[in-house]
Parts: sequence; C-alpha cells; structure tokens
Amino acid sequence: MAINELPTFYYHDNFLHLIHHVHKLYVDILDEAELEFIEQFLILSPAAQQIYIRLLCRKGDLFRFRKLSYSEIPDIATALGELAKQRFIGWLYSGREYEHETHEVLSLFTKPELIQWALSLDDGFQKAQLTKLQRDELSALLEQHVEQSPERLSSLIHDDVLCLFGELEFTTIKLLYFGNLHQDFTDFVLRDLGIYRFENYVIDTESRGFQSRQQLDEQLSYYQFSDGLPLLKEASAEQLLESIHTLLALRDNSKDERVIRRLNRNGCELIRQLERLGETTQALALYRRFPLHPARERRCRILWQQLRKSQENKVFPVASELVDVITAMHSSPYHVLEKQFVTGFLPQVVRRFQQLLLNDLASQCGRLILPLNQWQESDLTINKGEVWQQHGVEAAVIVELQQGHSHHQLPGDQQHNQKHQQGCQYQAGIACHFENALILSVFGLFYWPVVFAPISGAFYHDFHHAPVDLYETDFLKKRWEIYQQLNAVFDHDENQAQFKTQVLERAAHKLGVSNPFIYWGIFTEENQTVIEQALEQIPLKHWRLLFDYLWMDIKNHRNGLPDLLWLADSRKCGDYELIEVKGPGDSLQKNQKGWLEYFVQQSIPARVLYIHELADD
Repeated sequence: MAINELPTFYYHDNFLHLIHHVHKLYVDILDEAELEFIEQFLILSPAAQQIYIRLLCRKGDLFRFRKLSYSEIPDIATALGELAKQRFIGWLYSGREYEHETHEVLSLFTKPELIQWALSLDDGFQKAQLTKLQRDELSALLEQHVEQSPERLSSLIHDDVLCLFGELEFTTIKLLYFGNLHQDFTDFVLRDLGIYRFENYVIDTESRGFQSRQQLDEQLSYYQFSDGLPLLKEASAEQLLESIHTLLALRDNSKDERVIRRLNRNGCELIRQLERLGETTQALALYRRFPLHPARERRCRILWQQLRKSQENKVFPVASELVDVITAMHSSPYHVLEKQFVTGFLPQVVRRFQQLLLNDLASQCGRLILPLNQWQESDLTINKGEVWQQHGVEAAVIVELQQGHSHHQLPGDQQHNQKHQQGCQYQAGIACHFENALILSVFGLFYWPVVFAPISGAFYHDFHHAPVDLYETDFLKKRWEIYQQLNAVFDHDENQAQFKTQVLERAAHKLGVSNPFIYWGIFTEENQTVIEQALEQIPLKHWRLLFDYLWMDIKNHRNGLPDLLWLADSRKCGDYELIEVKGPGDSLQKNQKGWLEYFVQQSIPARVLYIHELADD
C-alpha cells in the first residue's frame, strides 16, 4: 500500500478541522470561556496558531524558550509574543518564585543540568552519587530535597520559561470531538497517510455525540474521577472502598448512559481487587449493586466458597442466595460468558447440595441442566510433511481433503450410520482456510447500513472504525427498522442470488473502507471464485442463522468459527461443511464450543477434525 506524504502544516490543518467541527456542531452547549478560546484562536496569525498547536500537543504546560525549534516556523519569538498578548501563554521569568509543582519545573531540564544545579546548592551532594541515578530517580531526590524551600528552584532557571494557557478549554473541545480523552491527533495522521480509509457517515446536530451541556459535564466529571483512581495493585482496601462509594454516588446521579456503563465497569474492577485483598464479605455486598458481567459470576464464586466453609446452621441462607443468582443468570444472562459459566458450574452445585441434603435446592438446580448437543467429530491421520511444517496443520488438512483421503468418526458418535463410523470420503470439492474472516466479512458487508446508521452518539468524528456503541446491549434495538428492512431478503429462499449480488456489489464499492467486521485481505482475485461459490452454496437460511448468532453477542461470537470451509464441486446449495481442525495436543475453546453447539441446534453442517501424525514404520 502506497503511503501518502504529509504536507508541512498537516497538524495545523487538522487542528483547524477539529475546531471548526466542534464549533459548528456544539455552539449551543459550549460555555463562554470555550467559545472565547475558539474565537480568539481563529483570529491569531497562522504562525501563532502553529506554535500554539505544537506546544499544546506536547506533554506538560511549561516550556523553555531557547529549547523551542520548529523549522517550518521561522520567527517563533514574534509568534510567541502574539500568543502572550492574547493570553494563550504567559512568561515566567528567571529569578521569580514558581507557582508550579516542583516536578513540573524539574522536568524541563536534562540530567546533566540537574546535576550541575544540585552541586551548586552546596548541600553535600557528590557528583559520582548523582551520576549513578536514573533521570527519574535524580528528579525525585531533588524534589524531596527542595520540598521545604521551593523558592530555591529560581536558581535553576537561567532562561525564560513560558506557561501554556487554554488546556482546560481544549480538553473540553477534544472530548466533544473524539468522544473520549484517550485519543489524539494520531488518528488524523493515519488517515492523512492513507493507512486507513473511513466510511463517510453522517454527523449532524441530530446524530452528534453530545446533546446537552449536562451530558458533557457528566463525562468531564467522569474523566476527572477516573484520573484520580488509585492504581489497583497499589491500593489499600480503604482506598478501594472510598473510590467505590464515590463511584456509586456519581453513577446513581448520572443520566448519561455512557457514563453509567463506564462507571459500572470501573466499579467491577475495583471490587474485584477488593476481593483479591480478602475483603470478600464487602465485595459480595457491592457486587449486588452492579448489573453487569462478571458481577454475578463473582457473587457465585464467593457464595460457593462461603458454602464450603459455612457452619451447618448458616448453610441454607448462603445456598438459597446462590440458587437465586444461578437462576437469574440462567434465565436472563448479561453475557454469553455467564451462560458458559452456569453450564459448567451447575453440576458441581447439584452434587454439593445433595451432600448437604438440600434436596429441594438440588432439584431446582438440576432442572436447569440441559443436555449438551454432541457435534460431529472425526479423526484424520496424516504425514507431518513439508506443508504441515511450513504452512500449518490447516494447510496440510486442505491438501488431504482435496485428495479425497478418508476421515473416521470417533467412537460414540450416534448421528451417523455404520458406513460413516467405518470411514468416509469427501466428494470432489475445495477446502479453504478462512476461520472467522469469511462469515464475519459477509456479515459486515450485508449489515453495512446498520453498522454505519446515523444514530445519536454513534459517531463523534470522521475516522471511526466502528460506532461507539457497537458492543452495547441496545445497539441493534436503536437500529431495528434498518435491520428489519435488510432481513427481508431472508424471507424467501429464491432470494439467494439477490443476497449474493448485494454482498459482492457492496464489497466492490466499499473495498478498503474500514469496517469492524471485514477482513479485506480475503477479497483477492485468487479468492473471488471461492467467495462467490460460498455465497451460492451456503443456504440463505444458514446465513441468517449465522448472523443471528453473531448478533446475540457481537463481541464474543465474532471469534471461534471453524477453521475451514469445504465446498463441493457440485455447487449445489447446502453441499458444504464447516470444519474445525485440531492438531495434536490442541483442544476446543469455550467460544468454539458455543458455535459448535449452535450448529447442532440449527442443523448447520459442521464437524471437529482431530489430526494425528502418521507414525513412522
């Protein structure tokens, strides 16, 4: 892929785009200071704007004048003078006492400069001692040393220092543009270089990310709170509890969905750390206040441990709550991982209840245990030759299948007749290693209008790979009408050709445009015939079923699809199979088992093929 050359003032152009975008969309919710910042910035000369942007994108708000050098801005002094006149910077002159934190001032100087200054203080420092220290260690030592006499810092400064103003206003403007405070101008650069191409979705006053000043202020408050959170591994139980209670107050008073979701996620992380510190009783009580995964799973695990340790007279209350949580997870799971956890957890719970003679509870949980659907499994023994060693076991299996080699049913598979148990051969066809790429890509192409629908809060700027709420539980509900219109194609089997045309035309039209589901690398000339054949041969109703499972939990179901797609040369609709390849020592993952169980439920042809290395004679 060819990389574009950035123009000299690319950063200036991008910053102006950001400012104009925010002013146009949010002029009604910007406050007086923010509006003044934008208006005053726009009347600055280009050079003054450029040096200000350069400084704004650097770390910290203090800068040494003589250290500033930007070849594209020849007269920096004049530009800074203009910025000072308009109050975008202020000058801090040598000899004055500094109001900034000591570490901020020290960060302006190199290690040799700090050593020279420390020796000039005549406080008993030895040069050899200071030289051995790392830069950060030296700064920390000096910061501690001058803590009681901060005015001594003035002797360190021998040239003019400037302080940048407007960072608070720009933080708000950046949040309005990006919808978060962790993105920066890197995304502009990646777009300008041509590394990414983005969909031309609509962002207007109806679909903009923020609809009110209150919503903006709540998100600013959230970032202020999150910045002050203690480092989990270093926090005490008391610090964690204080942060959790502050978080709960913010969440319970918030009306912004995104803030509430973020605080809920932060809360679960803090409680989990509290649990690790042994405060399980408090953790259990707090988990009850967080309606998201993994709060209920953690409650189950804590209750399970309490159940094993409880005295006889306290067993029933713990067991009763455990059953209530399990039942709720089973009937209305927050997450696919909850369902998987309950499936594996129920048998041991039933056994424990039976041992404790809690027969009613054991029966109640026993009724929730569903028989597992057994998917097809087969063995294939092949030689570990050059293809396997250089290109992987999947490539070796493809060669074997296309040569018509047999695979054998594993013992216990009741779904096949005696002929299949003895061994069978694939008819003439082609096997391709697509794993998640093909089905996800077709999904992304077909539902493109859903993914990039102009929904309020979905897009904040021009280079989103995906809508902000893609993985939220109400994503599809907000786009239901578009979703239903697209799904009309699945109402009749004779629409297979229409579906194929729709997907291929969109692939050609959108080629290379960023989409969270599409692997553009598979759309090669070499794969064109195979992709077309797959769109013909996988029945329309199966595409719908595959898509339905993805929509159940996009984040987790997007992985775990079988490695290979086999298509018969007959090109008959339905004459295909999805094959999960497991080499020696490899086992099925949870998400793979989820897909395989679903395939059995929906009669989608799939199997697990266990590969064994051919033993030497």
